[in-house]
Amino acid sequence: MSRISIIYKSNMPIEQQRAPLIHEFASMPPLVPMRLAIAELTAEHLTLTAPLDANINDKGTAFGGSLTSLMTLACWGLVTAVLRDNGLDCDVYVAESTVKYLKPVREELIATATFTDDSDIAACTEQLKAKGKAKLWLQAKVVLQDGTVAATLSGKYAAFVRQ
Repeated sequence: MSRISIIYKSNMPIEQQRAPLIHEFASMPPLVPMRLAIAELTAEHLTLTAPLDANINDKGTAFGGSLTSLMTLACWGLVTAVLRDNGLDCDVYVAESTVKYLKPVREELIATATFTDDSDIAACTEQLKAKGKAKLWLQAKVVLQDGTVAATLSGKYAAFVRQ
């Protein structure tokens, strides 16, 4: 994944984080054909969407790689936005993740990321300020319009303060 050199002002309200994230997603060439969009961003979750027609496989369902990408990016974007909202300019990386495909997706892809109970943003912020690095645990899921969970991701993300 390419790095994008954009400097953000500290303490940008989380609601204003949408435009910088959209810019970063659009700057990653593999993501452009996915046509992902930010549906909702709060300090607790990030929901991304992508149309099925841009992410379809030979079976007429969502491509597994697109589901994984959307969930991974939702987690990455949430960490990035929340850390910026706490005044930290960090590089964020996926350290590890586990994905489960539970149901085929035949509609718009909707992935929502949240922090797990193991993630403490205040402690993470302090660790980043003291040591320049920290880890956060997140989860994401793709939910169908009827409420059925179609795919899940659990992952550990590493953040490093930019020098």
